[in-house]
Amino acid sequence: MRNRQPASTGLQLTTLTIGRFFLTTGNRIVYPFLPVFARGLGVSLTAMSQLLVIRSLAALIGPVFAPLSERFGRKPMLLGSLFFFAVGCLLTVALPDYWIFGATLALLSLTKVIYDPVMQAHVGDIVPYARRGRAIAFTEMSWSTALLIGAPISGLLIARYGWQSPLLWLAIGILASIALTALFLPNKKGTVGRRVGLRMLLHALVTHPSLWAVALYMLLLTTANDVLLVVYGTWMETAFGLSISALGLTAVVIGSAELSGEITVGAISDRFGKRRLVLISALLAAILYALLSLTQNNLTFALVGMFALFLCFEIAIVAFVPIVTELMPETRSVALSVMGVSAALGRALGAFFAPIVASLGGMTATGLVAGGITVVAAIILAMWIRE
Repeated sequence: MRNRQPASTGLQLTTLTIGRFFLTTGNRIVYPFLPVFARGLGVSLTAMSQLLVIRSLAALIGPVFAPLSERFGRKPMLLGSLFFFAVGCLLTVALPDYWIFGATLALLSLTKVIYDPVMQAHVGDIVPYARRGRAIAFTEMSWSTALLIGAPISGLLIARYGWQSPLLWLAIGILASIALTALFLPNKKGTVGRRVGLRMLLHALVTHPSLWAVALYMLLLTTANDVLLVVYGTWMETAFGLSISALGLTAVVIGSAELSGEITVGAISDRFGKRRLVLISALLAAILYALLSLTQNNLTFALVGMFALFLCFEIAIVAFVPIVTELMPETRSVALSVMGVSAALGRALGAFFAPIVASLGGMTATGLVAGGITVVAAIILAMWIRE
């Protein structure tokens, strides 16, 4: 066993993608089924939105843990985050309570914000930058398939077995992912001997000013997206009278758009230019946010608009990740942790402001606010982030 050759790059990428699929599904199904979870717990949508804020804030401590992979190796951190994700899922299965569910959401969010930068840093370790756009896009397919596959399965399980049932399915899948990770990822120690964690993160922010631009870009981009995401399930349910199962199918539209975005990044980003592709996509997403309210009287137009919007948003995210992997090649997980925690903070802000914005001006206000925030993110990218 000690002399066994390491698994191929393709097999390692596949293993990482499978693990991230289950982690992402657990975090993403909250949005389309938010009204269902609220009814299951006997609370209001406002109360559920507060849990989403807590969930995102819990992820802010992720940068304390993710950089530990620079010292102890990627594999232990990946295995640990998968294990605690399974624990989080089983909490609510065993104890269906409002605050327990909040703890589950917080733990699921924290483990993902640890897993993602460590996974992406590992991809940076094993794939040259010239081909990294394609590799990152492959692993990011776990994001879209969480809606294409994970959300419909979750909808069917909820309709048949109750609102807790998807969590049990996810826990079983994560245990399988733990076995694959233990088998196929190499046992490599980190290269950084000094103390890592929050101190390394703060040092990086001082010595690499471009990380502040990375943080602001991700914070604004995800804030804008969550301003829409938190209310879109309720919008679809009330404006178009969709059932629980149909809500899962609307998630498939978004997942298809995201998968198309990931395929686009994999196909052209390394040749077209990652930064150029990100900038164009972010500006197009801003326009589509602003126009979304015009589709709210026609379900077909609404779904087409959501498809186009999430296609552009996904490209603006996925093509940005390989840029960040090369900002600090010697300690990749630190830069990626900055990106991850900024995304988590953005989601917290979006979850907090989404009900307020929607109550003031409905989908019109939601689209205009999200579009304006995205324009600011694009300006920051154009002025301060270089490839």
